[in-house]
Amino acid sequence: MANNYFNLVPSLAINRNYTNGTYISFGYNQRLKRPGINRLNPFVNLSDPNFISYGNPDLKPSLIHSFDLGYGSNKKQSINIGLNYAFSNNLDLKTSRYDSSSKITYTTYDNSGKIAALMLNANFNLALTKALRTVINGNIGNFWIQSAVDDHVVKTQQVLYSATFSNSYTFKNDWIVNASLYLYGKNLAPAQVQGTVSGYIASGFSMSKSLLKKKLSLSAYINNPFTKFRNSRTEIVSYNFIETNRNQQYFRKAGLSINYQFGKLKKDILKNKRGINNNDVSN
Repeated sequence: MANNYFNLVPSLAINRNYTNGTYISFGYNQRLKRPGINRLNPFVNLSDPNFISYGNPDLKPSLIHSFDLGYGSNKKQSINIGLNYAFSNNLDLKTSRYDSSSKITYTTYDNSGKIAALMLNANFNLALTKALRTVINGNIGNFWIQSAVDDHVVKTQQVLYSATFSNSYTFKNDWIVNASLYLYGKNLAPAQVQGTVSGYIASGFSMSKSLLKKKLSLSAYINNPFTKFRNSRTEIVSYNFIETNRNQQYFRKAGLSINYQFGKLKKDILKNKRGINNNDVSN
């Protein structure tokens, strides 16, 4: 078997800054996504005889093409808006098929996935008053995905969205309080063309105080005080079966921390600039 390890990965970025503090940008890049060992391992997992899974050692790297258009203003009020379009024609996606004769569901990976996504992203960092700051992050996107399962072509189209609202207030005596709300809509199941995961809402509250010329800091937080459990539902739909998984996990969390800074560094700590970061691997 002949293997080709040569890949050309081009990238282009164009930026224009204006004197009034605004900018526009355009970019294109091609990313390489290599399959991880879990997707390549042909070992057959028989721990659940009704749901058998295995990897595919013949998987090829996936090429993802991405186009970005951005606009922003970074003055007292920071506003950044971006539009992104990305597509791939050989994405390695997880596919499941149901054998009606044996009543067994088989799951593996292959490079038959085609995906396209149009995303709108927005970030607003607003100083409403000298003490009050509000940060809003949000995105909404339309996804088109298709993959081959046996002799059938499975297609899905989903609108996905999420938003974060965070407010912090600084008092004159250095007390800082923060309240945040997180909204997550329905999402695609990880690496799964046929699946979706239900959305949820989360919240978080915190306060902090600096003492002793900011050498001592006290902080406390509580997440999701109004929601004890998070219930999630994963649904996989194919041409001849529907699989539903429900999961419940403890959602509420609280903590307290005390930090004290000893001494003072005269020079910044030098970090090793060299290293290996395998961020192009799909697990």
